[in-house]
Parts: sequence; C-alpha cells; structure tokens
Amino acid sequence: IMVAPFGSVENAFSPDFSHVIYTSIPMESEQKQLELHLAEPSGANDVLLTSNQYVAFYGWVPDSQHYVIYIGEPITIQLGDLNKNFRPLIEDTNGVGNVTWVSSNEFLFIKSSDGFWELHLGALEGENRLIDSITGSPTLYDYVFK
Repeated sequence: IMVAPFGSVENAFSPDFSHVIYTSIPMESEQKQLELHLAEPSGANDVLLTSNQYVAFYGWVPDSQHYVIYIGEPITIQLGDLNKNFRPLIEDTNGVGNVTWVSSNEFLFIKSSDGFWELHLGALEGENRLIDSITGSPTLYDYVFK
C-alpha cells in the first residue's frame, strides 16, 4: 500500500484487524488533495472513503465498524462507518480534542470554551454530559471502571 505519512500509525488497523485505514496523495493531484482509503490488511478491496485537502484519520471505535476522522476547513470531527457514511461525532466540534473511547458507544473528549477546558462524556446514542471544567492549559486524562 502506497501511503502518505500520518500520525497514529499504531491505530490504522481496526481493533479486530479486519481493516486498515490509510491516507495517500494521488500523483495527479494538483490541489494537494489527500485521499482516505479503507482496505483489508492485505491491500485487497481498497475503497476510497473521502478526499479533501485537510483530512486526517483519528482512530477506530472499539467495535471495528466505525472510525473518527478530522476533515475540512474549518475542521469538523466526523464519525464514519465501513459503508462510507459520515456524520458529525458531536453537534459542535469547534475546540474539541483528545477523543478517547470508553466503549463502542461512549467517549471522553475535551472542549475549549472561553478560557476553560471542559471534560465531557459523549455518547453516540444520547446526550453529551459535562464532567468537569478547569482553567489554564488543557489537561491530560484517563479513566478506569470500578
């Protein structure tokens, strides 16, 4: 597979190792468009998911059926599936970062808001909940189940 460099190579393979997502730059691209592709690990059944000047693969959802990309300018965070369907991960993705999956339905993320950093618990089916808000630099976080 001929690929263009992108971060987080360690998460290019789906959690069940049935698919790989990669970016490429077509040789004939004059607008410097990046292509995002989905394929089997062998390179077979390669499918073009999307093409944009600004597109980045962010990671897989634990169910191996969905993934998250950053795309466009201004950047939006999209949830994609194996059938090339996309939708915003959350309604307002402005200032959102550090998406960390807790389960196949829930994820943590931070959001900058007027000098504050908010930690949210998001859900694919349901409302996002504010967990905490801090001032200053964005914080690192992790989670544990009890």
